[in-house]
Amino acid sequence: MDKLYTAWRFLVCGFIVTNSRENLENIPHLHRLQKRGPDHCNLVKFGNIQIIHTLLSLTGDKTIQPVEEDGLVCVFNGEIYNYKNFGNNLKSDLYSIFESYKANGDNFAKSLDGEFAIVLFDMKKNVLHLSTDVFGIKPMYFAKNGKNFAIASYPSLIRDLGFSNPRRMAPNRTVKLSLDDMSQVSEMSVYDFDLKQHKDS
Repeated sequence: MDKLYTAWRFLVCGFIVTNSRENLENIPHLHRLQKRGPDHCNLVKFGNIQIIHTLLSLTGDKTIQPVEEDGLVCVFNGEIYNYKNFGNNLKSDLYSIFESYKANGDNFAKSLDGEFAIVLFDMKKNVLHLSTDVFGIKPMYFAKNGKNFAIASYPSLIRDLGFSNPRRMAPNRTVKLSLDDMSQVSEMSVYDFDLKQHKDS
């Protein structure tokens, strides 16, 4: 039973996001994503950005990703445990990401309790947010070359697109990037640990 539970925890969705001109459906390691998300595989293009997401539906209604809402585009892997804090009428936990972003802006991830790797575009502001859960349980790899970028659940998918040095996103981080030139705008922690000793005796 323990082995089955461990396997289930890691079999939660997968994605690749890029502005590369390569045909994502033809990349050699795409089958790895399909094993992560057996419920649905979706390819969507937003301008020059391509997204493939494979879904394992867990929380709320089955929600095909990516989801676009009022200029926001989100794809994520994981589960938001406290999603009902953002409204009892949310169809699934993904929508809590939108609600938190609308309320908290760049600090949106600080209100989320869960295991997640989030890719969130704000098309109106022309920025991209990448956010990882506190302990980095859900993997997310990133690479860029000039204005070109790739984000994925596996580094092999990024190498398939010709990027040579994909790096795993550090845990407990939210990074904001400009879509104009992929420069980093800001970086912050998701949760701020208090590691000070408060005992005085």
